[in-house]
Amino acid sequence: MKKLAAVLLLALLLAAQSFAVPLGGKGTSRAQLVKGLFQVDGVLAVDGKTSFNGLWYTWPKKLGYNKTSVLKNNGAGILAWEKEQGAAGSDGQLQYNKGGEFSADAGLLWDQSKKALSVSGSVSSKSLLQNGVPVSVEGHKHSVSDLTEGVLGVDKGGTGSNDGSIAAAGELKLSSGGKNQNVVLSPSGTGSIVGEGGFLSKGEISASGSVRSEGNLEAKGKVLAGSGIAVNGQEGYTGSITYLTGMRFNGSVLQKKMATMTVTGGIITVVSKESDWIDVNAPKF
Repeated sequence: MKKLAAVLLLALLLAAQSFAVPLGGKGTSRAQLVKGLFQVDGVLAVDGKTSFNGLWYTWPKKLGYNKTSVLKNNGAGILAWEKEQGAAGSDGQLQYNKGGEFSADAGLLWDQSKKALSVSGSVSSKSLLQNGVPVSVEGHKHSVSDLTEGVLGVDKGGTGSNDGSIAAAGELKLSSGGKNQNVVLSPSGTGSIVGEGGFLSKGEISASGSVRSEGNLEAKGKVLAGSGIAVNGQEGYTGSITYLTGMRFNGSVLQKKMATMTVTGGIITVVSKESDWIDVNAPKF
């Protein structure tokens, strides 16, 4: 019995020597298996990789962290301390990079319900997109003071009106993009295209209805109207009107050219060709 007790005691001493890891000592290089609770009352020092649930991680060599740092994995098990990035500002404020951190400004807002961007201040860019269409603002710096009731003035690149009209500060030029494209002015209802000055055309003027002018109507090409041209002051008149189309001095003799228009119900329906040069006071053709 005493012999059996001595053998058991020797076995326990050998087992303790094989698996014990002295604190502050070299320990053992053999793999250790602990089943159950592994509790450290002090400091757990790991020099090398650490495996959790079968995944290996390499801890950073330097501290490099503060109270706002988080431990991040690069996807290959290499851990590093990095700044924690969180949203800045209030609801609706856009986020932008400021020194490697998120920042926001009350003057840069996004309205999710209206799908609208609000900028309090100047906007300077070569192009912006509105519904996927480039909107050029190059050369313009718009601010809230440029707007009146939501309308941007013509001198700032806008239409100058919120009712569809355009009030140009200087000469207004309308041009269409592409090749052989028309500029279409389409008044609503019974509205008309009204020109307070002369109407000048380098090409053909064509109208399916009447062409009425309170001033001069000048065209270097043809003027075509489906129902003729109205004569100011001659509404309802029917007859022929002979008028002067040109004058010149041929030596000492004053000469003129004449033409005749046929008017039916105040509408010019036929215009004759110009006559040859004839001396003034000579009989009319």
